[in-house]
Amino acid sequence: MTTDSSQKVFTDLDFYLWRLRYEPKEEWQPEVFVMGSDAALKTIQDALRSMHEDFKTYGKSTRKFLCNPPEDVDVVRYAREKKAEFEWLIWLVVQIEPDVSDDTRYDLKNKAVTIRLNEEMLQQLLEVLEHQLAPETQFPHGKKAPGGLYFAPDWLGAE
Repeated sequence: MTTDSSQKVFTDLDFYLWRLRYEPKEEWQPEVFVMGSDAALKTIQDALRSMHEDFKTYGKSTRKFLCNPPEDVDVVRYAREKKAEFEWLIWLVVQIEPDVSDDTRYDLKNKAVTIRLNEEMLQQLLEVLEHQLAPETQFPHGKKAPGGLYFAPDWLGAE
């Protein structure tokens, strides 16, 4: 997959976002779980780097990534077997702005997850992606990322 670094919307990635609720709890887990193919994560990483350049030039930047759930895995049934409820989320919207607090969490509206990052948080997210893409430094039990994201090693978020 070739990436145009000026592209602002990405719709053809093997990229997944979801959240979980374990029975009998009524609340959803606070994390938004993230998983994707290496090619998808590399594309996202390249897009985030491009955002950083836009931020330096314009003082803000935004990119959107469409979640494309896998068709060959019945994750919803799998979650039910584990006494959990699973919800696919549709979009990840990443915004970089100068005055975002380091503890700012995502906004979830109409299954779109929006994370607002400052420059330092963006660098942290890029570091997490770097580790996810390198087999020797990949986090076997997942990794927390800025904005309330969690890079999951499996569908339940923890191996």
